[in-house]
Amino acid sequence: MKKTLTILVLCLTFLVNAQEKIKLPVIVESNFKKEFKDIENVNWSIFYRGKNNNDLRFEAEFLKGNSRFLISYSDDGVIKAIQKSIAISSLNDKIKKYLVDKYPSYQVNEASLIVKQDQKTYYNVGVSDATNYFILVFDEEGNYMYLTPLYNRL
Repeated sequence: MKKTLTILVLCLTFLVNAQEKIKLPVIVESNFKKEFKDIENVNWSIFYRGKNNNDLRFEAEFLKGNSRFLISYSDDGVIKAIQKSIAISSLNDKIKKYLVDKYPSYQVNEASLIVKQDQKTYYNVGVSDATNYFILVFDEEGNYMYLTPLYNRL
């Protein structure tokens, strides 16, 4: 019993120490604090984005009011995209019609509005059935663009 407890404590210590804090570039942290000074509980992540996954991004995720935000920064502190969760009911009628026509048996789980650095706006809509979950992407006018599969439960 003593040996098992010692092993458990060592494993937990290792796991806690393995989760290192993300070191943000000073410009990213500074620009975030200027733009979102009232936000305190922020989860930072590092990702590679882009067509070839070669664009380093620092992403801040936080809640503000009833919305979840994801702000994506380049390593030089420029905001590349702002994603805000929105109510499914606020999607435009063209998107709602597309969902009913093409995915009548799927559940709509989430929706978000994304504004990219070039000021283009997109909508992401998460849908699922018993075996699949994916994101449908629409342009600002509600035209379907593409589908991003997230997982298959089979």
